[in-house]
Amino acid sequence: MLPRFKSMNITSEVIAFITCKYQYSLHTQQRVKAMTNFRVALLISWILIMSITAYAIVQAGPNWPAIYFGDLFLGNPWRQQFNTDFLIHLFILCSWVFWREESKLKGAIYGFLSIIMGGMFGFMYILYASYQAKGNVSKILLGHHCHKLKKET
Repeated sequence: MLPRFKSMNITSEVIAFITCKYQYSLHTQQRVKAMTNFRVALLISWILIMSITAYAIVQAGPNWPAIYFGDLFLGNPWRQQFNTDFLIHLFILCSWVFWREESKLKGAIYGFLSIIMGGMFGFMYILYASYQAKGNVSKILLGHHCHKLKKET
């Protein structure tokens, strides 16, 4: 191989490295901005659900199970559909929270709270998890299982 090609090859590798670093930096900046937006959306959602909950307690009282299950079994068919869909989502959230926690006692408590409190607990749980994982989406989603992913790759 001629020295000229060798130097060109090194130069192209350096350019590729610098370009890759720039793209990685840009990609990282975009990910940080997206995570910040996600956290703000969680916080706004939590404030909204807390406000609506306070309003509902003032207007209808704190006996939400009677209203919820009344609508689920005896209410308007669309309320039945919505409440069933919502309950399924809560059970899925509960399962995920239980699975991602290393301590199964904490997982059971947090899972129970996610069913009983819905977004009032779930939004804050995910917000806390995002800070605990330092914005790493894999760590947010996988919890303590994230280390298994690193071993496999």
